[in-house]
Amino acid sequence: MCIIEDFTPNKVTVTWKKNDKNVEGPTPIVGLQTSDLFSASSLLKVTNTDWNNKVKYSCLVEHQKQTTIKTIYKTEPLTVTLNPPSLKKLFMDNQAVLECVISGTDKITVSGTTITWHVNGQKQTDHIDLKSIESKGNLNSRVSTLTIEHTEWTKVNKVQCSAMESGEVTPIIQDLSFTKGQASSVSVHLLPEEDTKKKEIVTLVCLVVSPSLCDVYIMWKVNNSDYQEGVTSPPQKTPEGNYSVTSVFTTTKKEWEGNSLFTCAVMHLGSDNNTAPKERSVSKSLENILLTEPEAGFALSCMDNDEDEFSSLWSTTSSFIILFLLSLTYSTVLSLVKVQTLLISCDCRLLMKAIGS
Repeated sequence: MCIIEDFTPNKVTVTWKKNDKNVEGPTPIVGLQTSDLFSASSLLKVTNTDWNNKVKYSCLVEHQKQTTIKTIYKTEPLTVTLNPPSLKKLFMDNQAVLECVISGTDKITVSGTTITWHVNGQKQTDHIDLKSIESKGNLNSRVSTLTIEHTEWTKVNKVQCSAMESGEVTPIIQDLSFTKGQASSVSVHLLPEEDTKKKEIVTLVCLVVSPSLCDVYIMWKVNNSDYQEGVTSPPQKTPEGNYSVTSVFTTTKKEWEGNSLFTCAVMHLGSDNNTAPKERSVSKSLENILLTEPEAGFALSCMDNDEDEFSSLWSTTSSFIILFLLSLTYSTVLSLVKVQTLLISCDCRLLMKAIGS
């Protein structure tokens, strides 16, 4: 439908085009508005086949020797993805950097979409970076990042990203919720374990346990190198009501035998303003101590744990770790892919608005 508003005199001509070729359309219906100006409309019916094939339809409005053209065609719906904070930024820069990614096949639609951030329900205007559009094949995407300092990140419960297409009234919204735990009750454990199927691979496991569910971030270091990501599992609830998170890191047997120092570093949302991650290191020379006496200098905790409590905790989680290691393949250690598809329906009605003087 082509709608023309607020014009005078009442004589107006509407012409329709299909892919730049004239097509027969209905005579526009002209009416008088309460403002004593005129409005008109012209409805062109199209087939589903043409619309789904992305045929372009144009409405040409002529009024007092002035021509206005509006074109419309079917575009794929926008996809909005809100990514959690980058672990490397969180550990190395003490900043939580979140990415909101909008993507679609129509570059003009992506370019005209407004991205808005909210944290704990409050609209954000600072520390936002809107990047240029990137095109790969038929897909166009744009990224907006929101940076939150670690001291403020510990107060965050919910982050929301909304994308509003030009001319639309309802935004596409994605949000992430974060759960704080008790900082004084998080423990970290390491378990070196050689993979019997791959003699050249050594597997390390970092275990974080808390009495309450909270968001935990785990990274690894080899000697004094930069932080690296392992394969981190979702939180698991134990029979005793605790929550455990494991991160698996693999290295070569040569590096392990070379007595390199492997460090598991942990941050969690309940760590207040303490930006330093909790760390525990392991090497080949410490292997026997760690396997026979894990409670002796092995557990990293913000408070001392009772020995019986630790033993019970370790026994309930050890079976989970073993099963996790057995089920882990080398390919999953190298890559994890998460694909999210958003399907929305599209109304094939053609709506355009041209304003004449």
